[in-house]
Amino acid sequence: MPTKLKHLFDAKASGEFHDSVLGVFVRRNSGVWVADIPFQSGSISLLMPGNRQRPDTACLAHAHQTIPSLPNFVRAAREFASHQRPELSGERLVFAALNYFSRVSADDFSLDFTEVGDDSRNCWRVHFRANQPIELDYT
Repeated sequence: MPTKLKHLFDAKASGEFHDSVLGVFVRRNSGVWVADIPFQSGSISLLMPGNRQRPDTACLAHAHQTIPSLPNFVRAAREFASHQRPELSGERLVFAALNYFSRVSADDFSLDFTEVGDDSRNCWRVHFRANQPIELDYT
């Protein structure tokens, strides 16, 4: 096989991106970039848009700043959710993902939660702007 063609077959899959802080992102067919990042005693998904080569640069930079304070954001999101819907006590919501798909401005992000006992595959999403929870929805 000619060297040029062999190089194409040996090349790393274009659906992966390695970030030195956040780890390995995998691009799904839908165009979503996903990384599993450690959180407390388990892991959560980090979801962000991007192009075919890599996740969005602005989202990556924001995630780098957000991750160290993630426990505080999760606590604020649970408090916000239970204030909006009292039946959603903090213990009923299981943190599942840091999500950058509902962005309107550069500092927007969402935290996605599954609800204990809800097998619908839907989630509760708390939207943040300027590091403050602003909206709760069920998707």
